[in-house]
Amino acid sequence: MAYRRDERVARARLTLGVMLQEIGKDACAAEVLRAGLSYDAKSVEIHVALGFTYGRLLHYEEMLGAFAEAIRLDRRRAIETACEEPLEVKQVMQLLYGPPESSAKEARPHPAVPASVIEAAELVRYACEHLGEMEAVDALERSVRLDSAAADATSMLAFAYLLLPDERREERTDSVLWEVSEWLARLLFE
Repeated sequence: MAYRRDERVARARLTLGVMLQEIGKDACAAEVLRAGLSYDAKSVEIHVALGFTYGRLLHYEEMLGAFAEAIRLDRRRAIETACEEPLEVKQVMQLLYGPPESSAKEARPHPAVPASVIEAAELVRYACEHLGEMEAVDALERSVRLDSAAADATSMLAFAYLLLPDERREERTDSVLWEVSEWLARLLFE
């Protein structure tokens, strides 16, 4: 009985943490997500969400640790979670903003959004379909080159590299990560 309660509390903290990320309160999100792990230390979703939060905060060692733990716990679930918001977050977003846009006309980006940012986002979506494969890394490398300010794309690229076998990611001197953050590149490749 206590385990089910702890699991529900952890899910509530996951939802709150992701919602805090959505509004740019990353330090608060990290605190809430860490508290969620105290209720369910094996929650792959919390580890992944915490990894993205740490990435936004530029806490790269912690980001890589959270991602690595999620992958260790359940690689398949970690991959699914990296590209999909938790169900509870989708439900809250629908309550706040209504059903997701369904028509292509409504889903078009604002005309002021630069084409490079749109292309970068499309590359991230493509990469989500191929996480765990070199295709995802290549797409994310291009995405980050197009929009190096996108912290989540940079975090996703680090996550994609962690999914590769060690010999596939050793000393990538051509990675955009060397330009974005030499520190992150060193953590990943050296």
